[in-house]
Amino acid sequence: MMTHLFITITVQEGEFEHTHKILHTTNCINLEFAVQWYCAHFWGFGERIDNWWWWDYVHCGRVDNWKIVSDEDFEVLSKYL
Repeated sequence: MMTHLFITITVQEGEFEHTHKILHTTNCINLEFAVQWYCAHFWGFGERIDNWWWWDYVHCGRVDNWKIVSDEDFEVLSKYL
């Protein structure tokens, strides 16, 4: 069964910081792992600093928040993100 996730990632590039809001669909049973995997591969391949932080020599990112969204919410949000 596919699960829809809404993930918020904060990315830091030097002194600049910006937030990415992502809709992600997964059939992974361990949703925390699915979120961590998505963040680690957000720029390609990133090295893990701890459970919620990654870096790829230029960017440093962290998962701020994630939650499961319903099929209906996914459809609505996918029009705006």
